Amino acid sequence: MRRITRLVALRLLSGQLLAHGSGVSVLALALAVEGSELSVTELAAEILRTLPGLWSTLAPALALLGAAFAAARARRDGTLLALGTFGVAPTRPAGFALALGAAIGLAAGELGVAPTPPATEWARAEGGWIRGAEHVPDIPGGVVRPRAPAPPERLRPAASTAAATLAGGGLGLWAGAATVLVVTPVWLVFDVLARTLAERGAAPDWAVWLPGGLLLLVTAALARRGPLFPARGR
Repeated sequence: MRRITRLVALRLLSGQLLAHGSGVSVLALALAVEGSELSVTELAAEILRTLPGLWSTLAPALALLGAAFAAARARRDGTLLALGTFGVAPTRPAGFALALGAAIGLAAGELGVAPTPPATEWARAEGGWIRGAEHVPDIPGGVVRPRAPAPPERLRPAASTAAATLAGGGLGLWAGAATVLVVTPVWLVFDVLARTLAERGAAPDWAVWLPGGLLLLVTAALARRGPLFPARGR
């Protein structure tokens, strides 16, 4: 049984490495094209400054795609059917999927802190804008103060990415590739929108938990309606 668990865990891990590796590569390429006029040293510094924040935003969606890819591959090559002969249900890796997603989410939360903008760029502050020694208050004569650095998020990204990983496994098992490709960008927009509105005070703080909760509902619905061992050629 340990060998079976190790096999399933390796499948999930390889799917995550493929999804996140591909995502980071595409983001780095896009940043390189955008900063093509910079020198090599400046471009490398800009990529290292910007890439972690971009990846942290896309980490839940990439985790969903990685889990869906791993589950679909296990279904397609007959691994699930083979495991079924030993009495192993396809829901067995759910715990590992949650743990792996939480670990990715913790890393995303640590890297998701907005980088300090260069002194040559305008930055939003309390009561106005700041660029180096220049202060432009929102109200003439007002006082502009630098914003206190926000502590890195931990619990919310971990829970959201864990839910995305679990839902991705369900989508890979019981839904087609077209469904995965449609659900992933739609959910990513919903997740980013909920976070942005909550950060700006346009939505209550608990709104950031809605996207992850929605994915858990989708996963539960798929588990109830999906076959115990999906067909190999589906």
